[in-house]
Amino acid sequence: MKHLFIVLFLFLNFDISVLSHTTRRTQKYFVKVNDCCDTTIYSLNLKLADLQKKAKEKKHPSFYGGSYINENHIVLLIADAVTYSEILDLTIDFSSLQIKPCQYSYKELLHICEQLDDFFFRTSNRDIVEKKIGWSSTFLSIPDNRIYIRLVKCNKESIELFKKNVCDSSAFVFVEADLYIHI
Repeated sequence: MKHLFIVLFLFLNFDISVLSHTTRRTQKYFVKVNDCCDTTIYSLNLKLADLQKKAKEKKHPSFYGGSYINENHIVLLIADAVTYSEILDLTIDFSSLQIKPCQYSYKELLHICEQLDDFFFRTSNRDIVEKKIGWSSTFLSIPDNRIYIRLVKCNKESIELFKKNVCDSSAFVFVEADLYIHI
């Protein structure tokens, strides 16, 4: 997370320095780029990072479903009943906060992802993963509050093999994997 902010900070500073060394025609382009990277987005990134850091320090409370930026506000996903003071423990600034309900806590999704990673990266499971199931990759989508499972052939048979041999959860969304990208 620190690296993201350093890169963002360097990008914003680089953008300003390039402005002073460009022609008038290219200056217009950089001004447009700079307009979309304004202080509001930078500020939201800082607030989001702070919220995520506090959630991690509290070992991802059971109500915390994740958080992300959507347009000009931070979306805080809530998986359980929560009090105002519990939310206040994560964030002080409510001006840019939108609260949405979700089905799974972030902690639950992380636990499932850890189990999937253990199975996927275990050498003894390579035949099952690659040949029998055709499991290409997995990723956690915070906005969707789901875990996506990419299968080479996303059909009923492959999905059933996955559920039988690896894990079954209603948090899974099965999708067809791109044949040329292996993550």
